[in-house]
Formats: sequence, structure tokens, C-alpha cells
Amino acid sequence: MDSELFVVISDIHARENNCEEVNNRLTELKEWIKRKCIRGDYGSVVILVAGDIAFSGSSEEYDLVFSSFKSLSEDFKIILTPGNHDHDFSKYSGKARETLISVKGIPLDESVYQIVTAGQQDYFDFDSKICNVEVSCSTLLSKEFTLSNNLSIQTINTAWCSQIHEKGGELTIPVEQLIESTDEKDIKVVFFHHPLSWLEPNNHKEVRNFMNSNRNIIISGHEHIENSFKVETDNNKTLIVETCSFHDPNVGDNGFVSFSIENEDILIEKHVWDGELFNCLESKRRSDIIDSGSMYFNGFKVKDSYYEMLVDVGTGFSHPEKDELNINDIFIYQNVKNLDSHSATTIKRESSQDIFSKYPESNIALSGEESTGKTTLLKKLCLDTLSDGKFSVFLDGSEVKRADRFRDNKLEEYIGTQYEEFSFDKLLSTNQERYVFIDNFNLIRGDEKSLLKLISTLEKYFTKLILTVSDSYTLNHDKIKGDGILNDSFTKLEILKLGHASRWELISKWNNLKNECRESTQELIVKTDHANKEISRVIGKNYIPSTPFFLLTMLQSMDTSISAELNTSSYGHYYHYLITCSLGLAGVKKDKLDGIFTYITELSYFFYESEDKELSRDELWNFNSKINDEYTLKIDCDARLTQLVSAKIIKENNGYYSFRYPYVYYYFLSKYLSDNLSDDGVQNIVSNLISGLDKRKNMNTLMFLTHHSKDNRILDGIVGHSKTILSDCNTSQLDEDVLFINNIIDELNLEEFVFVDGSVQENRINAAKEQEEYEDIQDDHDEDSYDSENNENTKSPLNDLLRDFNLAFKSVDLIGQLTRNYHESLKTEPKINLITEAIEAPLRALEAILKIMREDHETLLDMLKKRIQEEFDVPEKSKGEIDLIARQLVFNMVRVVSFAIIKKISSAIGSRDLIPLIEKAYCNENKSNAVRLVELSVQLDLGNLGSIEKIKKMSKDFQVNSVSGNILRDLIAEYLYMFEDSERNRKAVCSAVQINYIPMQSNQQKKLLSKTS
Repeated sequence: MDSELFVVISDIHARENNCEEVNNRLTELKEWIKRKCIRGDYGSVVILVAGDIAFSGSSEEYDLVFSSFKSLSEDFKIILTPGNHDHDFSKYSGKARETLISVKGIPLDESVYQIVTAGQQDYFDFDSKICNVEVSCSTLLSKEFTLSNNLSIQTINTAWCSQIHEKGGELTIPVEQLIESTDEKDIKVVFFHHPLSWLEPNNHKEVRNFMNSNRNIIISGHEHIENSFKVETDNNKTLIVETCSFHDPNVGDNGFVSFSIENEDILIEKHVWDGELFNCLESKRRSDIIDSGSMYFNGFKVKDSYYEMLVDVGTGFSHPEKDELNINDIFIYQNVKNLDSHSATTIKRESSQDIFSKYPESNIALSGEESTGKTTLLKKLCLDTLSDGKFSVFLDGSEVKRADRFRDNKLEEYIGTQYEEFSFDKLLSTNQERYVFIDNFNLIRGDEKSLLKLISTLEKYFTKLILTVSDSYTLNHDKIKGDGILNDSFTKLEILKLGHASRWELISKWNNLKNECRESTQELIVKTDHANKEISRVIGKNYIPSTPFFLLTMLQSMDTSISAELNTSSYGHYYHYLITCSLGLAGVKKDKLDGIFTYITELSYFFYESEDKELSRDELWNFNSKINDEYTLKIDCDARLTQLVSAKIIKENNGYYSFRYPYVYYYFLSKYLSDNLSDDGVQNIVSNLISGLDKRKNMNTLMFLTHHSKDNRILDGIVGHSKTILSDCNTSQLDEDVLFINNIIDELNLEEFVFVDGSVQENRINAAKEQEEYEDIQDDHDEDSYDSENNENTKSPLNDLLRDFNLAFKSVDLIGQLTRNYHESLKTEPKINLITEAIEAPLRALEAILKIMREDHETLLDMLKKRIQEEFDVPEKSKGEIDLIARQLVFNMVRVVSFAIIKKISSAIGSRDLIPLIEKAYCNENKSNAVRLVELSVQLDLGNLGSIEKIKKMSKDFQVNSVSGNILRDLIAEYLYMFEDSERNRKAVCSAVQINYIPMQSNQQKKLLSKTS
């Protein structure tokens, strides 16, 4: 195929006093292109105009050069992008535009865009008459043009936020306005006016990284200096071209740049105006700039092997829609906790992404449990520093081995494996920052003196040290602090497990590698929500550590057919998969798995019978002898224990052994019970577990038992026990049983219900962070504080009610799990029994609360009014206001509790497969309000708004009932905050339930513009 010739012109600055000269040059440019095409075999010519066509952006100036540009567009393809001189700033008055551009993070929508780019309108008119290539994709600031099967060109309007007196480092380009490359074209060009150095530093990094990932030729103009023509690279893949001015009397070399593809190389030439013609002054080839064997960072040549080591995920993870994963595909920045903060209460989370800016003067020591991703985090931080132009070295403590032998020459030799032609002399001759990353510092052998000497050696050559240590490496006064190995020059940070926000971010990143999720934000949200709920159920009450390794393992399992190959429930297969992976990594062969599983199963029951969490080596020797006798085996106890420790099934501490993770213990204990259900003793154990459901360990065992078995004795036992809980209460209908609330709030004007539209992803992250903060506070309390065994001496009607509440919600978790696990293998009748009890047990708990309030609501109101008056010292004349406040509190109490219980039910039974079962269980026409709300909540939780007409009918039916009507609106509002949907649907459903819909952008703009008035 014939190649294209590209001609790049920039900085023309047409106005009355130079238009004759400019037009003369444009005419000669056309002739030069014609001569070039005669000499070369070019299939087409593409002219790229990189801004500053006019001097002040007025239509009169564009008219001066219109004929010349029109002539070019008649013979060649021409694409334009504006510069700051294409902005007519005289069209702005007041401070509206200045305010809008100065506010950081403002969403750029059409309404804001119209205001901030009004001065570019004359340019836009000119562009529409000259550009002759069809736009294939666009945003407010970017356009993409597909010229052939192997060529695409993107333009960016960097001048949208320009000002008359602008400075480098102040401009921004919202990354969401850039167009991601979705195909594998050979040539992917992006061009714009301002060089990237004119962007705000953080935005510069963000945009540069985006372009390096999506484009292979980056072109800019604007720089009015001698020798402005530059061709360079910063990642060994992307060419960065800074062109020259077409007409600037203050600069000697005026002209243009051309480039073309020749023999799989790219030839870039600078052509300078000599007064009559354009002559080639300088030429460069892509192969001269980019060495295919290496990468460059600030003059140092990085070896491929080093860079590949840094981007390698190193854990054998695979994705169904990506051939090879690298660190950037699946990495998220974990949160860390400063161990020097001495906070004895809640966890103060900090993002690991910010540790260099937060602790600029100190070295950093990172500690964390196994599988928290210490090595991966260290690699990513190393890559980040390389991208920022800092010299970075990565050392592994296991390779350093002995501190006393790691001298200067050894260090120089080690760095030489990462950089070609490296020498300390060359390194120290520069003023750039130098970082050294040391993984597994705890594996470096040596006494305190030799370790201190090693740190001292590193500090001679590097401005910052960052290292990782295991969680067992003491990070307090006896080893690190004070006069210890890592003195006060180190900030000690603990890598935290992934909280709800980080989990959402990681799952979203994994799903975004799928084509359907990249093409549809709604699909991405729904799939991420589904996976997040699955993983949250599997993690449970810390059954599994919430670390990147475990989450990625589960995500990989979800996207494979592994579950179909295992004879376990939908969740049980995740535990099976994790355990099998751990054993495999420890060298256990597949043909030995059955025997190992049997051994661990027996071991878990041995621990259960002992009622101890830790057992000594002698006790385990006795167990091993028993197994050898019963199974006629010759298992060496020490070898087996070593194997199980290596596989992270058990752990050893001072000669005592325990299960490393709760999920391993409960998985195998419940497997033992499931395998031996025919035994009378085991049946008694299961019965006791069910009757003692209020104890956390019993609940955990039953949760795992339902993964292994659907035996009718278990199902009937759990459902039967659940039916006894609050059996003296009817199920709440949220109908006549809450009419008493209407009598309380007759004189109350309920607040207008408002929904402000916004980013669903941001809403998700914010909600997850709030949940993390709540759970951090809860974790400060004893997890077992609500077990009945801890409350035997506090018998009272209130405690009995709380206990029954606790039991009701534990029952619904169990029953919901059973229903989800076995919806395909249980017949309809037992499934209906399960689903009905899963709905009705919590509704009985709700009725228990409503009954108390119904029977004595006046006393409740009086108590609230008295408390308000005492707390706020309200004068007598405000008693009417106090009464309204008390009524409002009672109403909101009923509304919030009812909403929470509806959500609890839908969360427990939420599955697309169970919707027909719920409809069958409640098929009569007289469904209660509560059941209708549960059905809707299940549907909405799955990201499906459903029929708006049906919702409208519900709203009409509920009008006489303030509680149900408000719960309906709460459910709709939550759906809108948490799931993507069309603006049409969002507005329609808000109208159906009488919610005031406010588009986020309009609301934001109104607030911002109000500042200028």
C-alpha cells in the first residue's frame, strides 16, 4: 500500500501586517508538496495544522488566509486544531469563564464548554470550512479521524482554558476528554498546540501516560524559540515531535515539519524558509530515536530485562480477554497506615500513591502480611519514579543475601544488570533524584552493625530508600525505632488489606479489560457490582484475607469454568480453588490432592473436638498416629506439617500450630460434617449448631456446611429453627401496620425528595469509603460481643429482642445462601419454603419493632421531646417546634429501619435466578407493600430498573402510606446513585415517584456562576 506524506504546520499568526507573506509561504508550501509527491510514491497527503492560524482569533484574520487554506484543502487532506492565538479573548466579559477554569475538578459538560470556548467560535467556523476529513469519534475537546485501516489521527483543543497571559504548568486537559485507542492501527497520531510541559504537573503525567499507552506519534507546536524542532521519546515506543513556527519574525528558522513511512521506519524532516523556497535543514529517523532493545530515562539506558521484571505481575494470573497481563492492567494503590502515628483508635488510611509527596524527606519502610502485595506495590512505585524522570534501582533482599558482603562495587555491579554502561561517576554527576527500592529487606542476613553499614552505603548514592519487610519483622522500638536498624530517618507504614473502595476499584479494573465493559459503562458497573457482591460473600467475616492475591484469584476463578468442574456450591468452589492453588504452589501434585484433603479434613475435626485454636507438636503427632492407624498409612508427621505450613494451610508459632486462615478451618470442618452426616454424633453436632446459631463460630460452620451439603435434615433444621424466632409476631405488611405513623405526622411537612445526578463510579467509591470508616470503628469492639454466651447475665426483654433480631438476620443469611447455592438442584417446593422464610423472618423482626412503637408511640414521643428540651435548652414558646422535631424523628426511625430490613432481605436472596421463584411464592394479587418492595429491591440490586410504569403504579398505590412511599423513593434513589442508566429513564422514574431530578452539571454550574454575581 502507498504510504502517506504528513505535513505539519503551526504558529502562522495571520494578521493584516503579515498576511501577504503568510499567503506567499502557503502557496509555496502547496508547490513543495506537489514536487515531493512527484519524487516520492505517496498514496495521499495529510496536512496537520497545529494551531495559532490567526493572531488574535478574529474572523477577519481567518478571512486573510482563507483562500490559501481552501486551495490546500482542494488537493490534500487537512485537519486542524486550535492554539491560544485562535482564541478571541475580547469576547469575554465578567468573571464567569475565569471562575469556571480556575475551579479544579469541575466536570466539563456542554454548558460549561459553551462558556469557556466562546472565544474560539470564529476558529470553529474556519475549521468547519477547511477540514475535509470526516470525524469518526469525538468528545468536547478531542476529535479522531480514521484515514485508513492502519492510520488514525486525534486532535486535542489544549487552548480551551488558555488565557491572555498564560504560563507553563497551568493548563489542563481532562483525561476523560481524550479518546482511547480501541484498535491496533500501525500509525496512531495525536497533535495539539501546547507542548505537554505547559500542563499542570500532575495532569502532565496523567496525559503523557495516557498518550504513551494510546498513541505512537505525539506532535505539538507553540514554542517560539530557536531550534524548537525536537524529536524524542520517553518510553521507547512513542515519538514526541515539537514542530517549528511557520511564521515568526523573531525566530530565525521558520518553516514546517514533514514525516513519512519508509521501509518500516519513519523519516522526519524539518524544512526552513529561505525567502523563496523551503529547504530541508534537518532530518531524523525513528530508528535513530528509538532503540528497539532498550528504554531511556533521563539519559540512562534501561535494560529490557529490568523493565520486564518491573511490569511482570509474577503470580501466573491470566485474563480471558487479554493474552498477557502486566502490572498496569491489574494494579491498584493499596492503603497504608502510619505506624508512627500512635493512633489507638480507628485506622487512618493513606493511599500508597501519595507516600512520596506526604513523606518527602524520609526513607520509607513498608510492612504487610503475606499476599498483601508488598512486592507488586514496590515495583509500581519504582515504575512511577522512572516515569517521573527519577533514577530508580530495584534490589531483592533474597539476592543481596549478606549485608557485610554487599559493598560499593557489588552495588555498582548489581545496578549494571538494570542499566547499560552504568557508572556511579555518571550517576553522581547529575542532580536528579535517585531512588533505591529494596524488597524483602528482612531476608538480608547480618547483625545490626552490618545492616546499618549497608543502609549507610545506599544513602551515599541514593536520595531515598524504600524497602519492604514481612509483618513479623518488628517495626517498633526494639528493632527499628530509636537506635535500631531503621532509625528515625525511616517512616514506617503498614500495607492494609483491601477495603471496600479498593476492592471495587480492583474488580472494576479487572472487568474493564473485557470488551463489553469497555464499550458500556453500564455493563461495567453491573458486572463489577455482581462480582463485588460475590467476593464480599466469599470473604465473609474475614474468612479470607482481603488482599490483591486472593481477590485476583477469585476473579480469575469467576471467569473460568472451574466451578462447573467441582462438586461444590457456587461459593464453595472459590474456597476449593484457593486451597488447591495454595497446595499446588507448595508442590503438591494433583494425584495427591485427595489424600491431602482427607488429612486436613480429619485435622480440622481434631481441632474442633479439642476446642483449642492452637495445638502442640506432640498433640499433632498423636493425631498423625491415629490417621496412620485408621487409614493404614505411613505419613511422616514433621514432613506433613512442613508441607501444610508451606502451603499456607496451617501456621507455626513457637512450636504450636493453628489454621492460617479461618476459611481453611471452616471449609474442612464443614466438609467433615457433610461427609459424616449419617453418623448420629455428627447429626447432634449439626442440631446444636443450628440451635446455637447466635454464636459466631456456629454460624460460620453452618455457612460453610451449606456449601458442601443440601441434605434435607440441614435445610429443614435451619428453616424450622428460623420459624421459631419471633414466632409470636406476624410479618410486617408495611401497610395498615404503619398507618399509626400517618397519625403522628399529620401536621408534618415532609422535605422535598431531591436526586442530584452525578458520577456512579464516584458514588460507589464514596459509599465504599463510608462503609470502611464504619467497619473500622466496629472493629475496635469485640467481634463476639453480641454472642449470647457473652450475655448470659444480662437477661432482659430488650436483650431478648436484640438476640432474636440477631438470630433472624443470621437465619436469613443462611437461608439466602442455601437458596442461591442450590436453585438448580432443589425442587420447587423446598425452594419456596426457603425463599418464603428468608423474606418473612426479617419482616417478623420489623413487626416486633412496629408493634412496640404502635402500642406506646405517645410515650416514645414524650421521651423524645423531653430529651430534645434537655439537650438543647429550648424555651417554652418552642414546644410546638419540639413536637414537630420529635414526630420527624419517629417517622425517620421507622423509615430507616424498614428500608434497612428490606435491603437486608434483597441482599440475602439477590439473584437473577431467584426472581421467578419469588414471583411464584407470592403470586396472588394482594401482595403486601413489604413484599412488593422486596421484589423491587432484588431487581434494582441487579442493576435492572425494570418497568417504570410498574414503579409508577406502586407509587400511586403507596400514596396513602407515607412509610412505604418513602421507602420506594429511597430504593429508587439508591439505584440511581449506584447504577448507570439513560438520562431519559432517570428523569422518568424520578417523575414517577415524585423525586426532584437535578442534573449534576447544571447544579454545579449554577453554584459556580453565583460566585461571580
